[in-house]
Amino acid sequence: MFKHLKSHLAGILGVLAVSGAATSRATEAWFGIIEAEDMKIKSGWQVIKGKEGYFPAYPNVWSGNRLKADNGDAEAVAEKEINIPSKGRYAVWVRYESSYGFDSLFSIEIFQDGKAVSSTRFGDRADLKYFNGDWRVQEAWAYHNSDYVYQKYEVELAGGPASLVLKKGANGKYASARIIDLICLSSDLEMEPGNEMMGWRETNAKNLKQPPIQVRCTKPMYFRLVVKKDETNPVQAKINYAFWEAPGGTGIGPHRDYIFTSKGILQRFPWESAEAAKKKNPLPEESLPPGFDSGWQCFDLNKFCPAWIK
Repeated sequence: MFKHLKSHLAGILGVLAVSGAATSRATEAWFGIIEAEDMKIKSGWQVIKGKEGYFPAYPNVWSGNRLKADNGDAEAVAEKEINIPSKGRYAVWVRYESSYGFDSLFSIEIFQDGKAVSSTRFGDRADLKYFNGDWRVQEAWAYHNSDYVYQKYEVELAGGPASLVLKKGANGKYASARIIDLICLSSDLEMEPGNEMMGWRETNAKNLKQPPIQVRCTKPMYFRLVVKKDETNPVQAKINYAFWEAPGGTGIGPHRDYIFTSKGILQRFPWESAEAAKKKNPLPEESLPPGFDSGWQCFDLNKFCPAWIK
């Protein structure tokens, strides 16, 4: 698509920036997402990218950047400030890489008004861990012997600023590195991360599964499309956003078509007919006139995997 458009368009520009947390469904549950790599490193941690880690294969690339500290006992500290919306009880989830048969001990501490509110340790090989929709003590699992897992605890917090501290120190006898992906705070105490990895499929309107933490980890991408003022050929333009695998695959994760029109952007799921899409968003599909300028348009793209845009 881009190859065809380049001869007709003055420019298409994309700019990335990190977004904040989102709110949830009808209950208006609050979610605060802290990407580990965005934390301020005080000592010991380092940002790793792409396929660095114990399993350089899917679903490892479901999160591009992470924080890593070694498997030793030396202290490592990273911090992040977050604003708690109101006084109440919150669930604190942490997503990290866990290797079967090894400890990767670390802790999360929360401070408010200079006082420690909580300190909880994670990463013991005997702990119950949440993996792909189920709680269990880690075994040699079907995907790999090292996988992303979740653990959680609950804490009473006051409304206002809070400081989260990610810390590691002494490890177990059989020790692995600490590789932390994200921390999620939520006022929804019943929420669970759901079936991630291969389970995130958006193949039709009735199978629109969206893991509640994963779907909130987004970046806004900004596009602007301009048609040359002296253009004489018909110009139609759309962006296809494909997640997890190259376009034309089985449709794991979100796939979207964004069609440029003179009155706005028409979003279409790949399984939708043109008629069904227009019923939801009655914008016409049309050729764009010479001199057309879409202005900057924002698309929220998920950060858990490379996205293909064409």
